[in-house]
Order: sequence, then C-alpha cells, then structure tokens
Amino acid sequence: MRLLVGIILIIAGFSLISSFGIILLILGAVNILNCYTATFVITNNGGQSVGYEISILEKSKVVAFANEVNTVISDL
Repeated sequence: MRLLVGIILIIAGFSLISSFGIILLILGAVNILNCYTATFVITNNGGQSVGYEISILEKSKVVAFANEVNTVISDL
C-alpha cells in the first residue's frame, strides 16, 4: 500500500513540478523508502509476544538494541 501511494505521489509530483510538485516528490520518496519494513518480536516473561513494525532503514538500530538487551540479561 505504501509503495502504491509513493508511486502515485511521485507521478503527481512530476506532473505538477512547476507548482507544489517538489513537496509531492519528497512525500512520495519518503513513502517508497518506508514501504519495506522489518518486524521484531518481544516476548515477555509471561510468554506473550508483541511485534513491532519498523522501517528497514532503522534495522541496524534495532539489532544494536537487541544485542544490548541480551548483554544486560546475560550479566544478571
């Protein structure tokens, strides 16, 4: 869905480049960059799992966070 909206905004941005097409191009590019997502799942002590969807651009930060949490848990 995000990819489709991004493509539509980019096409509209190119057709309206003289007025406010730059804004539509930027919004379309942001939607296209955020259309690919990764999901990470957190499981609490009770066994309940909660999934969070993040941009693929932020995946390295989530991996670093997960490694830090695992380090803290192993030090306990």
